[in-house]
Amino acid sequence: MRGVPWATAILLAAAASAAGADMVILKDGRVVEGIPVTKEADALLLRYPSGEVRLPLSLVEDFLSESSPPAPPADEEERARAAEGKVRWKGKWVPAAVREKEARKELDRKRKELEEARSHSEWKDRYSFATKNFAIESTQPESMNREFAERLEGYFQAFAKRFKVSVPRDWGKLKVCFYGGREDFLRTSGAGGGVLAYYRFVEPRELNFYYDRLDPQSSVDCLFHEATHYLIDLVDPAFQYPHWLNEAMAEYFGASEWDPGRKAFALGAIQHGRLAELRAEREVGKNVLLRDLVSDESGAYMHYYWGWSLVHFLMESPKYSKKFEKFFVDLATARDVDRRPHPSFQGMTVQKDGQECLKTFLSRMGLREKDLDGLQAEWYAWIDALPAGDVRALEEAGLRAYAEGSVRFRAPRLLKEAIDKGSTRTAVRVRYAICLLGKDEKEEAVRMAESAVLLDPLDAGVREALAFVLHQAGKPEEAQKVLALAKEIDPGRDFLDFAVMVKLAEGKSE
Repeated sequence: MRGVPWATAILLAAAASAAGADMVILKDGRVVEGIPVTKEADALLLRYPSGEVRLPLSLVEDFLSESSPPAPPADEEERARAAEGKVRWKGKWVPAAVREKEARKELDRKRKELEEARSHSEWKDRYSFATKNFAIESTQPESMNREFAERLEGYFQAFAKRFKVSVPRDWGKLKVCFYGGREDFLRTSGAGGGVLAYYRFVEPRELNFYYDRLDPQSSVDCLFHEATHYLIDLVDPAFQYPHWLNEAMAEYFGASEWDPGRKAFALGAIQHGRLAELRAEREVGKNVLLRDLVSDESGAYMHYYWGWSLVHFLMESPKYSKKFEKFFVDLATARDVDRRPHPSFQGMTVQKDGQECLKTFLSRMGLREKDLDGLQAEWYAWIDALPAGDVRALEEAGLRAYAEGSVRFRAPRLLKEAIDKGSTRTAVRVRYAICLLGKDEKEEAVRMAESAVLLDPLDAGVREALAFVLHQAGKPEEAQKVLALAKEIDPGRDFLDFAVMVKLAEGKSE
């Protein structure tokens, strides 16, 4: 689900607030309070017990102080304004007394917001509220809850109108659980280690996801991918679609773009990360045959990108879209489609087999077996004609390849290409550093992890990763120092010991 970024969350980066203390507000919403701060020409210097953190002003929204005077004038304009008794405040020149008064008001407001956020930051104290179709539980700020609830309802209405579906009366509202971070998500939801979000399709039905501060767009994408699985269930609640079609449709609809002004969605956005994965395979001659994909009964990962591309091609084609939608609905509901009992869940059905799916596809698309090669050629041409993505496409493809365990070849190639083209995502550099460790390129791995820290000096998770890389590179004393500072930056974070991190970093061979 693409669109305008969500409202920034109020997240506490350092505990131990103190009345009268300085407060640093980062552009991504994090707040640091209770740490001694010195302002330099182009950075803030935060002094923790285990070391100093240099925070570039480019990352800082505001530095509020009740006790510290403004920084000395840095240029001729500031010296001239200082002579008039004025200082800079929120991009304007104001009298020093006005700045002091406004700074106190801003500090008070931010402290109230922080207190409100803290009061609901534990799952036992979560917000609980309902919309027309969803029962939402969340540890996120109220402004963010309102925003994602509005999108979720709008998404439901758009899908329901297109496929003419409704919620069975005995289902009630879908429970949606929204966590403040990955640690809370894993600890409370019961999700597995590699899961970003999940929808439970049997009773009690619920959707779980978390807010990724470093990549808010991924949070949105994962939410609406999983929400699509719920909406697909409404086509026929007793039928489970084959994996390739279920995931492909979730990828297609999950990329819809939200217009907050019009309160509407636009379908058909290109999944550039999936496209990059797809083209990486096509470049080395790995192609999937159309008949093999449609008749596939496995749960293969390639369904996410090869399946997405087929659905995107058919749904965006005026020639094929209505026929494909009919295939999609009829596979679950038409009387002439053979189905069998679900092997695991009583009362549910699945397609008889992959050949039944292929037969239904041919029938609803108005094709014969011999026509598949021609349609496949159109599909491949569509893939090749799609515009190439930007750096984010390489980032997404590389991170997905890493998550799949392809840490020897595919992930490092894609991640390095993203970095070479200017990626500034810390996750990309951290994952690439782990890949380099696997290639025994230890010094380069350390350099890459250190570059990630420079991008976000106050991310304790990135410093934890640097500590792990240093440990694996044979520098245990440096690793412990880095880890000690990370724990002071974010004392509320759950840190893993190095032995556990070694296990998590091991990927399967390709």
